[in-house]
Amino acid sequence: MVTTGELRAVASMALRDISYETGPFVTLIDGPSFEFTWSERRNLIIAQVTGADLVAVSRADLLDAQLLETAKDCLLPYTSHPIRISAKESRGIETLVSVIQAAERRVEHGFLKREEKK
Repeated sequence: MVTTGELRAVASMALRDISYETGPFVTLIDGPSFEFTWSERRNLIIAQVTGADLVAVSRADLLDAQLLETAKDCLLPYTSHPIRISAKESRGIETLVSVIQAAERRVEHGFLKREEKK
């Protein structure tokens, strides 16, 4: 099982060989299979959402309100604000784009250090 923290560490290790920037870490959780995945692979979901910059329940248009609330309640102890995404309903896409754009602006304005190969 790979955690978000481990992914960040691996991404930064490669900076010794090349120059690049990583964007925000986004974890997508398939909404329709959430109950099964949560019951069978809870530790995997927890490892992937902990430390993620954005957690999104995808295909939210296929879920009823009760299942959406259940997913949110399960995820809240591990992430501050899970969002719903639905391409069909164009829901949540703007939030995803704004998180990515905010990270790009931080890089452009020097908030995130650009690593250069030496």
